[in-house]
Amino acid sequence: MKCLSVCQPWAALIAFGIKRIENRTWGTKYRGPLAIQCSFEELLKSHRGKVVAVVDLVQVLDNPLELKLGAIEEPSGFWYDQRRFIEGPKLFVLSNAKLLEGVVRVRGMLGLFDLDPMSERYVREACKSDMPI
Repeated sequence: MKCLSVCQPWAALIAFGIKRIENRTWGTKYRGPLAIQCSFEELLKSHRGKVVAVVDLVQVLDNPLELKLGAIEEPSGFWYDQRRFIEGPKLFVLSNAKLLEGVVRVRGMLGLFDLDPMSERYVREACKSDMPI
């Protein structure tokens, strides 16, 4: 499973399904389950370094500012409440957020990175017991 380090408060907003997009300066061809880890720069030390959610990375848009400015027709009402989060040149579209209890602490890295096998096992087990948001 791939993982992405995200600063607070964005990691919490993603975990609770409020923020369903993530801005990046780089794209990826990866699609599928994505663990969200609170980066070590986070102010609240209780979740620092912990995987707090698993989401599905379903799409990466190359020019999301066109969505914000209304140059692209919205595919659904999804974009209306997400426009406030659009900032970067690449936009990761996320869905099916599953909030975890932060049971797994992992070392964050830049970009998407693979969870080690033991951490991935714990994350997958925690996903089975949690409700989707």
